[in-house]
Amino acid sequence: MRTKTWLALGLCLGLATVALGASPDCDQKRSLRKECLEAMSPTLPAPVFPEAAPGTGVLLPRSYAGAPPQIPHSILEMPVDLETNTCLACHLVGGEGMPGVPPSHRQVPKVVIDPKAKSGQITQIKGFSEVKVGEINSTRYVCLSCHVPQAENLKPLVPNLF
Repeated sequence: MRTKTWLALGLCLGLATVALGASPDCDQKRSLRKECLEAMSPTLPAPVFPEAAPGTGVLLPRSYAGAPPQIPHSILEMPVDLETNTCLACHLVGGEGMPGVPPSHRQVPKVVIDPKAKSGQITQIKGFSEVKVGEINSTRYVCLSCHVPQAENLKPLVPNLF
C-alpha cells in the first residue's frame, strides 16, 4: 500500500512539473514568422503558381547575382523524367524571348584528385570538356533541381538582403 501511495504521489508531481514547464516562453523563442516556436503555427495557404503558358510569362527577377532563373510559366503536365524533358524542347536551343541552355550546362568538369594538395582540397577542377552538340551535361538534366516556379501568393519570411 505504501509503495502505491509513493508511486501515485511521484506520478502526480511528475505530471505537474511537465504541465508547468510546457508553457511557451515566447520572449526569446520566435520563428521567422514572428510566432512562438512552441505554439501551433497556422497552416500556410497552398502555393499558387503562375498559370501563364510557356512563352507568355514575364521574366522574374533573380533573388541574387548568380541565382538560377525562376520559371515564369506553368509547369503542369510538363514531365521531366528519364525518358522526357519537356523543358529542353524549347530551351535546348532557345529563340526569340526564350532563353536557351547556357554554355555551363553543356560542359562536364574534368576533376583531378591530388592527395598531396596543400590547401586540403584533394579534388580540383582542371578545365572542362564539351558534350555533344544538341545535348547537355547529364548532371544538369533535371532542370527543376535549380529552376523552380515562384508562388504568387506567398510572401518572403525575411527580406532579401542580397
